Amino acid sequence: MIKGGGRMYSIRKKISMLITGAMLSVSVSIVAMDIFYSRQFAMSNAQIALNSTCEAKTQELDNRMKVVQKAVEDIYLLSENERPPLDNFGDKELLDSYIDDFKKIAVDISGNTEGAIAVYYRINPDVSLSGQSGFFYVRSPETGEFTEHELTDILSYSPDDMEYVGWYYEPVRAGKPVWTEHYFNQNTGMDIISYVIPFYEGKRLVGVVGMDVDFREILNIAEDIETYDSGGSVLLCMSNSLMYHTSGDEFVSQSIPSQLYNNVLGKESSVSLADISSDGTRYKISYQTLSNRMKLVVYAPVSEIYQESNAMLLRSGLIILIFISIILLLTVRISDKIIRPLKSITDATKKFSEGDWQAEIECDTNDELMALTDSIRSMADNTRNYIARINDMAFRDGLTGVKNKACYMSFMDVLRERAGNSDIRFGIVVLDVNGLKTINDKKGHEYGDELLKNASSLICRYFSHSPVFRTGGDEFVVVMESADYDNRDKIIEDFRNYMMLHRNDNADECTPSVASGMACFPEDSRDISEVFRLADERMYENKVIIKGGAVPR
Repeated sequence: MIKGGGRMYSIRKKISMLITGAMLSVSVSIVAMDIFYSRQFAMSNAQIALNSTCEAKTQELDNRMKVVQKAVEDIYLLSENERPPLDNFGDKELLDSYIDDFKKIAVDISGNTEGAIAVYYRINPDVSLSGQSGFFYVRSPETGEFTEHELTDILSYSPDDMEYVGWYYEPVRAGKPVWTEHYFNQNTGMDIISYVIPFYEGKRLVGVVGMDVDFREILNIAEDIETYDSGGSVLLCMSNSLMYHTSGDEFVSQSIPSQLYNNVLGKESSVSLADISSDGTRYKISYQTLSNRMKLVVYAPVSEIYQESNAMLLRSGLIILIFISIILLLTVRISDKIIRPLKSITDATKKFSEGDWQAEIECDTNDELMALTDSIRSMADNTRNYIARINDMAFRDGLTGVKNKACYMSFMDVLRERAGNSDIRFGIVVLDVNGLKTINDKKGHEYGDELLKNASSLICRYFSHSPVFRTGGDEFVVVMESADYDNRDKIIEDFRNYMMLHRNDNADECTPSVASGMACFPEDSRDISEVFRLADERMYENKVIIKGGAVPR
């Protein structure tokens, strides 16, 4: 019996070693999968977050600059319509009268241009009898009104003196409208960038017209982002190799680090996140080129990208260690019951490693092994929830709750693939919320947000069986298939009739007015981009009808 007892102990020991080895293998597999998938999902989420943030901020900055460009172009066109011929510039009274009349128009346009801090119109000193013809107005920081400043004596400075006359000579040398590089303007005492148009009569330079923008305000817009705890953004000027950002209330310009410079040189935008290091810290960056050729770079530390993933790995590791200890203590007594559940666990973890997180684990014991099984199930549930949470964060609009632009782009990629491989039919509806900018300007962005949420709810109510995407500030897109597509004309008619019926119900200014346009694939075109363009065009036609009060057809 003693020998028998010894022999049985040896068998249990071997089984214990076998089970322990198997559990270690399972644990390592789970940890390895957690490391691989959690980091992969974390980086994928970071790429979506950084790229979408960079694209949205680039669009915001470009929109600001386009407003300034449009204002300067309007001033230029108006000035050219009224300008006397160059040969009549010798008539000082005629020239002064033209400038006095025209500067009122220029100041009015500048006063309605967001971000403009100065406007000027200067005649080429070589064609002006006095050498000092034109005007120069600067917006007062206290009142917001434009006041006239003394003209800079252009001929008193070197053409290379950027701080005093760069705004004049840089567009003249280029011979075309330009955005200047950032410079400190000694005339106004501010860090600015300028958009300037030189104008000619034949080949003779008549002068320049331009507008200054507060560069610090541009930088503040660029830096008004949330990317992880220590992420941020900088602006790069590639032509002079300078990087701009703020530190507290201080404006900072410094040379672009060589690794960052080499990553963005010659590229308009990033496709995948670039990897750089600075002061021993690794960063992932996304970048876009602005309309003035500066580059916006959005960055986040790699350590913060993986922070949640690392915390989950630590919790998983602790759970695994606890349950391995429990199994070691109980293996001798329950070794005969372990084999079958262990096989189920192994099979399930194999499916986990293949990406099948829906795999089930079978266990009919009522002991610690069941607890281990429950914990592994919990880990799988946590991973599924984590993946679902990431996907939801990446593809849902935080304000309205509908799908966002990133989800729309992914959806359209799938739709294009389906359109190429099968005979599908669908309609694209483009919708635009009327009056959002007016509400934001008059009531503030809280009212604007409420208007957007109301508009989103209304759209979802009418297109209740189709995916709704918010693709821009006031823009939504709906893709109609199947039953909704078959009933598309009635749905769009009901929606437009509602808009016309309630177009005056805006006493609280939060009742949405939404213009809509629809185009169909393949009836209108077999090119999805053309279908979208047609829907967008019809939306603008509907917008005109709504504003004009005409009955939609």
